[in-house]
Amino acid sequence: MCSVAAVAVLSIGLLVTGRTGVAIGSHLHFEVRQGKGQDYFATRNPELWLTPPVDPDGNPLGALMITIVNADGSLAQYARLTIQRYANQARSPSKSYYVTTYAADVLNSDENAGLGELPAGRYRIAVDMNGLILERWVEVESGKLTRVVLMAK
Repeated sequence: MCSVAAVAVLSIGLLVTGRTGVAIGSHLHFEVRQGKGQDYFATRNPELWLTPPVDPDGNPLGALMITIVNADGSLAQYARLTIQRYANQARSPSKSYYVTTYAADVLNSDENAGLGELPAGRYRIAVDMNGLILERWVEVESGKLTRVVLMAK
């Protein structure tokens, strides 16, 4: 058991454990902030900063960082995404994921959707933005983060 506010300095940031704030019990709150560490608006999706895990067969998985931009240059809110994996040059998807972009109160970086623990392979990303369908094909690589930007015109 750690003492209240036990702190460990890491090469990439700060780790705080114990009973701090309004937590009922001991827990670990993992957060990534880029730039000024005290700036709440510098928070990033921590899953995208970790090396993706491996699947049960020992194959490294990948991750997607998605940025969807409106015609005015702002990040899209509440856009619906369909992400489909096409294994081994198949004509139909082997797996589908349904994602909605982050809520307005957490849009504070250059990404507004993310998906981790994906098997390597070819993916089709389709976004419905008020009836306008944006589409992109991407290759997710083992052990890597793939960044995708979709812009409405």
